[in-house]
Amino acid sequence: MKSEKDPHSLAALTPPGEHQSPIADPFDLGAFNPPSIEELDQQIPAYEFLEFIDRGGMGAVYRARQRSLNRVVAIKLLPVSLRNRRVFAERFGREARALALLNHPNIVSVYDSGEASGGCLYYAMEYVKGTNLRRFMKEGRATAKQLLNIAMQVCEALQFAHSRGVVHRDVKPANILIDENGRAKVADFGLAKVIGAPPQHLLTGASDALGTPDYMAPEAVTRDYEVDHRADIYSLGVMLYEMLTNHVPKGAWEPPSRAVGVDERFDEVVSRALQVDPKRRYQSVGDLSTVVRQLIDPITGAAPNPSPLERTPVPGDPDPPASPSATTVHLRKKPRGPWWRNLSWGFSTLSLLALGYFIFGDSSGVMERARTYFFGMTPSKEMAPSPSATHPPPQTATAPSERREAQAALARTVFARGGTINYVTEGAPLQMMGGEYEIRSEVDLPKEDFEIWRISFHQAPAFRDQDLAVVVDAAAIAGSVQNLNLASTKITSTGLGYLSRLAESLTSLNLKDTQGFNEGAVESLAALRNLRLLRINAVVSDPNIIDVGPELRLINQLQNALPDLKISEY
Repeated sequence: MKSEKDPHSLAALTPPGEHQSPIADPFDLGAFNPPSIEELDQQIPAYEFLEFIDRGGMGAVYRARQRSLNRVVAIKLLPVSLRNRRVFAERFGREARALALLNHPNIVSVYDSGEASGGCLYYAMEYVKGTNLRRFMKEGRATAKQLLNIAMQVCEALQFAHSRGVVHRDVKPANILIDENGRAKVADFGLAKVIGAPPQHLLTGASDALGTPDYMAPEAVTRDYEVDHRADIYSLGVMLYEMLTNHVPKGAWEPPSRAVGVDERFDEVVSRALQVDPKRRYQSVGDLSTVVRQLIDPITGAAPNPSPLERTPVPGDPDPPASPSATTVHLRKKPRGPWWRNLSWGFSTLSLLALGYFIFGDSSGVMERARTYFFGMTPSKEMAPSPSATHPPPQTATAPSERREAQAALARTVFARGGTINYVTEGAPLQMMGGEYEIRSEVDLPKEDFEIWRISFHQAPAFRDQDLAVVVDAAAIAGSVQNLNLASTKITSTGLGYLSRLAESLTSLNLKDTQGFNEGAVESLAALRNLRLLRINAVVSDPNIIDVGPELRLINQLQNALPDLKISEY
């Protein structure tokens, strides 16, 4: 029974017909013969070994059962021949320690490590039943959108790893596992670098020059000590290009739009990720994923995890969905800017208010009763008076000259309070974030017409509720702001009430490191009916330290009001 292979296990990662290919042996393992499962049962008695899965450049992997917890795991084994070479033993331990730092649903978990009685080092990790991204792409059954959704999950994992100071340095399709539910799991942290680790742990020489050339950032080849998280961003750029075109970019590579006809805005995304100079790339995985997510679904943004109705097919699915090749898919292009939608909404709103005045009469409760009548929202009696009651919503600018002035006025309002803006123009419609794209001064505004789609005050710690009221007034007239970053400001839940005037356009809100998310904020946030992404601080998960019940109830309450909302730490 132990010799029977699981058809969906990691053993299935090598496509049929490729087992006969010679195995690369960069470390001169030579006569290394992986121990039998019977031998390992004796050498590591805490586990019952079920099958040999595969061997690679640094050892072998087995499927086993952890006897104490009756759970199936994968066990990675480092041969004695390498265990006695310091550089490989340190790397093996580094991989286990890196994985132990990273508890994330899109990263393979490590459970245990130790030394077998025969001298081999080992660690036990999460067993992923499914396939890997390399094989999945070769099968040609996935659409570009499915592959890009997988890429978004990989971005979530790498952003988490980077926030913990871990750089993967070997991001490639073969190291991305896909389980039966379509969830991506980043694996193989054997080349990982922990930023800030003592110099003796930054192994150099041949060992760290290893990787997969097609996916390696230039600095990983020539200047290993300067490698940071942006090397992973380069590798992500290679993967994105491959997902869109079915081949990796080499030499003077052809833009994806010209190669296979996808949305031309992907050209700029890939080009920026693949810059030779790390300073010219996206400066965080979060910046890259935000742009790609908006291209996958410009209206709502694509959730990184697939829904049950559109989950990624894996080998063994009885009826995998018939899908065109990734090379023939044209993803939906971003529609025109939001000003015309706001114009239509503005006239509708004025008509509703006039009708409300006619029905209810001229009383102080007209606005609240109209909101209740038309939108089904009842104001909380325990809350402070709504800021919108004292700041009536201004009309959205409609004429071209008015729109230009409204955008310029909003920019000046933001700059005066220490904020930055990101804008798009007709000639540069891609929503870009970070570095050079964050405008801080009026002199840097374009001569042509532009629309401000993002405002950030994360570098303005003194920014308060009264500042937000003024900014919202200007933003409501401009009618284009989709993304608002209030992280690290002094905003409170009272100030969030002003945001109701941006309910039509606002899709992303960052409240990390503020006092904004509490019981008093739920109603204000629920009024943002188009909000799709809310960033808040992670809830502490140890009930022995903090009672997180109230916070979890607030999150649940908000998600019930906004079913399409994603609440994230990143």
